[in-house]
Amino acid sequence: MMKTMFSRVGRSAQSGTVVRHLSSKGSTVPSASKSGSRLLLQSQKQVQLGSSSGLAKSLGAIRGAHDQRTKGDEELLGFLEEEIATEKKMQRSTSIPSTFQGFSVSFDRSEIILTKKVGNEEVIISANVNHSVDAEFGEDPNVKQPPKEPGTDEMRSKPNFDVEIKKGNQILCFNCSFLQNAGDGESQEEFSDIFAIDEVCIYEGDWKDTDYAVAGDILDGYLYDLFMNLLEERGITNELVEKFSDLCTDYEHSLYVDLLVKMQKFIGNK
Repeated sequence: MMKTMFSRVGRSAQSGTVVRHLSSKGSTVPSASKSGSRLLLQSQKQVQLGSSSGLAKSLGAIRGAHDQRTKGDEELLGFLEEEIATEKKMQRSTSIPSTFQGFSVSFDRSEIILTKKVGNEEVIISANVNHSVDAEFGEDPNVKQPPKEPGTDEMRSKPNFDVEIKKGNQILCFNCSFLQNAGDGESQEEFSDIFAIDEVCIYEGDWKDTDYAVAGDILDGYLYDLFMNLLEERGITNELVEKFSDLCTDYEHSLYVDLLVKMQKFIGNK
């Protein structure tokens, strides 16, 4: 909405500048005496001959309008300043740890990667925090939610994540996701896990689209449980995954604050 208003005002201002400098007839040019008419004819002649100085001044005025921040820019800068200050106050941590639950931590822009050695295996957990944040409230807008304590309606990052178990050149990979409403069912046992296996595959070297993968929801139930036990024995437990969500939340929030700061600098540059 703000962008549309800016475009409309900007075009109007620029159009007025061009008319005032270049128009040779019409109501914008007032009637004049003989001496004024000579000046008007001279001005018309200069325009018709392509006077470079008059056109340069007009173009200079137009360029000058582009060099200045608009009212919309100023309003955006004001909001960004307040938003950055607010978000920094809300940050739970200003630094991301280099180790986590026995894993070493590394980052590649929006991707977070945990790595550790277990015997002759290398266990890697990776996730991309883009589009991973959702509020911990209002799952169904049509259902009235009970009042919550202040500070409980927090935005949390719950990205889909991969668990890779590497042995030499072979990789056993589990694509996993957080379960919605885990523990809210009538049977606590049924919802004991806070994450699920969505897909399983095994491949050599780099993953190719032609490599076979099987969906977790069509696996034999007992085989699925055995896979969950395999992950648990390598440290991929409910507790670790919950804390991993905390880590992703802190990291995603730091990226959001950094994005706001970069926008502020970009808009503020003349």
